[in-house]
Amino acid sequence: MAPAVTDRAVAAPDSAAQDRAAELLARMTAAEKEALVRCDFAAVAHLGIPALTMVDASAGLRGETGVTAFPVPVAQAATFDEALAGRIGEAIGAEGRAKGYDNALGPTIDLTRTWHFGRQAEAMGEDPVLAGRLGAALTVAIQSQYMAATVKHFAAYTQEVDRFFIDIAVSDRALHEYYQAPFRRVIARPPPPR
Repeated sequence: MAPAVTDRAVAAPDSAAQDRAAELLARMTAAEKEALVRCDFAAVAHLGIPALTMVDASAGLRGETGVTAFPVPVAQAATFDEALAGRIGEAIGAEGRAKGYDNALGPTIDLTRTWHFGRQAEAMGEDPVLAGRLGAALTVAIQSQYMAATVKHFAAYTQEVDRFFIDIAVSDRALHEYYQAPFRRVIARPPPPR
C-alpha cells in the first residue's frame, strides 16, 4: 500500500490515543471490527479511522529505495543476538516512518515446518525460543519508532502447497508448546518506553 505521510498518530499523547481507541471500539459493530481485522479500511472510514500504510519489512523495507537491506531473518537468527535484532528493528521502524509508512509487516516468527517452504529465509528458523526472543526484540524496537509491527504469519502456516487454503493438522500440545510459543513471547514483551 502506498504511504500517505502524516504526523497525526505520532503527535497524539498515549492516554489520548488510548481513550480515542476505546471510544471507537465501543462504537464499532461486530462487522466493523471484523472489517478492521481484514484491513478493509473503507468499511470503517466513516468512523474517521485512516487506512494503514503497510510495507513488507522482514529484512528492511521491501520495494523501497534509499533504505537499508538487512540480512534475511534466518541469517539474523543465526547471530543469536537480541541487541542486534533491536538495532535492526529500530532502523526498520525509523526508515519506515521516514518513508511514510505506519505498519511494518514483520517480523516473521512462524516456525519453519518443512524444507519445501519457499519463504523460510523470511522467518527465524525452527527454534521457538530463539524466534520468540529475537521476534520480541524486533517488534519492540520497530514500535519504539512509532510504527506498528505486524508479527506474522499465523502459527503453523509455513508451507507452499495450497498455502492460501491450508488445513493444518497439528496436535493441541504441539500447537501450544511449539508453534504458538514465539507469538506468546512477543505478546508478553513489555512495550517500548515513551
